[in-house]
Amino acid sequence: MHRIAALAVLMAMSPLAALSAGEGTAPEVFALRDPNVPETVRYAPVVRVGDMLYLSGVTGTPVARDADDEALTANFVSIFEEVGARLARAGATFDHVVTVETYRLDYLKTFPLFNEVKNRYIKAPYPTWTDVGVSELPPGAVAELVVMAWLGGVRREAE
Repeated sequence: MHRIAALAVLMAMSPLAALSAGEGTAPEVFALRDPNVPETVRYAPVVRVGDMLYLSGVTGTPVARDADDEALTANFVSIFEEVGARLARAGATFDHVVTVETYRLDYLKTFPLFNEVKNRYIKAPYPTWTDVGVSELPPGAVAELVVMAWLGGVRREAE
């Protein structure tokens, strides 16, 4: 019974439920083409539904899987710069981000480097963060960053 109630609450909170209830407007797609993705791979880099922004994963400039720390750091910076550009195109900043998801190869090696770069862009009060080590990513990628942002305001500490 509790599972059904929880599912109903989640469904009621979903962007599609808000649209079907007549709230908001149709989803807006911000078509920024990622030069690192082949034309045959079709997806929306940013979709806005109401006050929510959903960004597809960003892998940054290509880098070798066995790259040195300097090259890895440069890749991580390129990832956050691309996410920042996508957010700006949709009228947001990193201060609007409410959820961060990261997927990285060689988790233990890349954590300190990635975390240091992330902390340049993501400031307190912090969004949620899920950080996952994976065995495969697209060719030329060692990390992928996915974010969701809320345009209704910036994050603030709970009272």
